Amino acid sequence: MNEPKVSIIVPIHNGKEYTLRFLSSIKELNYSNYEVIIIDDGSTDGSADSIKELFPDTIILKGDGDFWWAKSMNVGVEYALKNSTDYILTLNNDNEVCKEIINAHLECSKKFPDAILGSIVFDKKNPDRILNGGGKKNYLFPPNFNFLPFGKDNNKLYQHSREVDAIAGMGTFIPVKVFKEIGLYNHEVLPQYQSCIEHTLRAQKYGYKLIFNPAAKLWNNAESSWFFPKKINPQSIKDLLFHKKSGYLLKAQFYMYSNYWPKFIWVIPFSLLYIKCIAGIILYALPCGDTLINLLRKSNFILKKSC
Repeated sequence: MNEPKVSIIVPIHNGKEYTLRFLSSIKELNYSNYEVIIIDDGSTDGSADSIKELFPDTIILKGDGDFWWAKSMNVGVEYALKNSTDYILTLNNDNEVCKEIINAHLECSKKFPDAILGSIVFDKKNPDRILNGGGKKNYLFPPNFNFLPFGKDNNKLYQHSREVDAIAGMGTFIPVKVFKEIGLYNHEVLPQYQSCIEHTLRAQKYGYKLIFNPAAKLWNNAESSWFFPKKINPQSIKDLLFHKKSGYLLKAQFYMYSNYWPKFIWVIPFSLLYIKCIAGIILYALPCGDTLINLLRKSNFILKKSC
């Protein structure tokens, strides 16, 4: 029996050392019928040359430096679809995967045919710490999804596969029929963050199940790269609301809340999100602001990176 073909799609912009470590972990996979598609969106650190030298089987597609996450993923998915793949596995270059990750997802897909599967994500620096185990919708208080609790992997929530409300981008295993039916990531409105979550919510509306699969493990190396201003001035506020790298990108948050939350109720968490954002900026101005912000992030008060 032929193994299904799996396309591993990874967008990069610099971060060469992360990318090379990631590709080294991919080489250890105990699965043979896969391809790695790197979308290099304007790297200036020699990433592409190093990949070609050390991992010559890797497919490298080029961006113009303004693709960001969602458009980069769309380019990779379109390439994979044209080359007759069966599954898409989305990863970041700051991830490292267990060698069983593909087999674990394929085994889970036997129990949940056509479902979108999410991996369990651990902190590379603190391996007992779980960063992501599937999202639960938070209807009244931002962030819009809780990918918590943070904690040890003996938590009962993380011992068995289960249906969840959302799946973030790291380690998501998607049958190609999902893309063929519902389309690609919404890169126009959600260029960087939350496009991965929106795609799973859209799939859910089409009847696809979202399943957290704790047998599929990966580790995340980097801290959040969201833009967040540490002082209030016109430029920082403009960047906060309109920069593609901002986790508070106004059009993205408006789209998510207005489309995927109950009518009228969505205005409450949407408004609270920006109240908390302003509170965060004020906290940064305090003498111990950085410490306070980090504590609030750990308690899920400040919105975290999702994809």
